[in-house]
Amino acid sequence: MEKKNGKLGLIGAAWDLFTSKGYENTTVRDILSRVNLAKGTFYHYFTSKEAILNDVTEHIISRQVEAFKEKLQGEDIGATGRLYLLFDHLKTWKLKNTIFMRTLLRTVYSEQNLKLRHHMVNKMVDLLSPILADIFDQGIREGVFRMDFPHETAQLVLQMGFAVGASMAREVLAIMEDPGDTARIERVLRLFGLYFASIEKLIGADQGVFDPVSDQDLFTLLGVSPGTVENRA
Repeated sequence: MEKKNGKLGLIGAAWDLFTSKGYENTTVRDILSRVNLAKGTFYHYFTSKEAILNDVTEHIISRQVEAFKEKLQGEDIGATGRLYLLFDHLKTWKLKNTIFMRTLLRTVYSEQNLKLRHHMVNKMVDLLSPILADIFDQGIREGVFRMDFPHETAQLVLQMGFAVGASMAREVLAIMEDPGDTARIERVLRLFGLYFASIEKLIGADQGVFDPVSDQDLFTLLGVSPGTVENRA
């Protein structure tokens, strides 16, 4: 993430520190020292460390949306291909930034950060739903998706994803503490499978149209070995 003076400089410094030291081990003083700014500058833009985490996440999502749009420039592919690429683009970024993703999970899903989580989810839906709705519109025209309200469906798909994320948060956090808990790993894998099967039903797509998250990718995000779960159905 680029470093600039002022707010963007603080966001860039926070991103670097959150991914290298972890959110819990980073202080406001650490962030200020990285960009050589006074304490008053931080509180001019942010009310707390949680607030800058929110802005870091919003900034990242905005950049990834723009990167996805650039990736598709000049590409003549159908809606199914675009949908797959969107999920794959976001998944690839998460796999490259697993430390930050685990930091985000621990922080956002803590009981004291309900307000932060609510705001962050709403912001992500605002940023991602237009591009998802555009893909759904294209799919309807092509006859590969069948739904009456693509824009509302896009919001529902995203909201449902965050709801599934909330359901999985306790399981995932427990797995991080005990990577050998195969029962929890099984539940996470089933929830992911159910989520993507539900998307296919919501958008009226054929079963198995896309499967953007493999077991191996989930193991990487969870930080567990594929050999942990054996003899799975």
